[in-house]
Amino acid sequence: MRSDFSARKRFLYNPFFYAIYTLSIVTAIQLQCASGLSEMYTVKGNEPKHCEVLGIENRLDDKRWQDVRIGLGIQALLGEELYNTGCFKMIENSPEMLKKRQEIATGMWSGMYKGKDLPHLITQSEGDFIAWATLIYYGRRQSEMSAGIIHRNTDAVIVKIQITLQEKNTGKKWSAIGEGESARTGSSILFTFQGDKAELDQSIVGNAVREAIKNAVIKIVKPANSPA
Repeated sequence: MRSDFSARKRFLYNPFFYAIYTLSIVTAIQLQCASGLSEMYTVKGNEPKHCEVLGIENRLDDKRWQDVRIGLGIQALLGEELYNTGCFKMIENSPEMLKKRQEIATGMWSGMYKGKDLPHLITQSEGDFIAWATLIYYGRRQSEMSAGIIHRNTDAVIVKIQITLQEKNTGKKWSAIGEGESARTGSSILFTFQGDKAELDQSIVGNAVREAIKNAVIKIVKPANSPA
């Protein structure tokens, strides 16, 4: 019995044990903060704040996602989800400013603007809050099911997107990753376009993008009508 106690004592007072223990605690705290779940933005007062969505950064190495209309469509979906929280209102810009904002959004999607350019772009915004997103994953999963003479193919699309919200005056940030999945039986459509717009609501990938954005936004923004 005494030897067992001594062995446990030597283990507990081992410096290597304490180093591993401390590292595990620090890592857990860092993961909690990085997840964006430790704190949510809550609107102060009854007046929604002005928010501007700068654009979407595309990190996919997939030629089918290069069309800038896709990025502008995702930008619009993010603005819509932020507006739906009741915490924000979008900025009404003049035609000249709208053109400038579209140039920024186009540059972010095409890769002309990188993360290092964000501080400069943020200073040009007239919003109280600035939001942007990073498209980080796209994948497809196919499955087949047969029952007698009936054969069904199901095509599922999975999208992951990171949303970042920043308060301009304080520099405080909220960030989270959302995942969306959408499936449809039969043939699938990646994207459809109508003029200068991507009709994301007409495709399963668009539905997955919307779900991913929604799942990220609810992690960082508490809706205005939520109970205290």
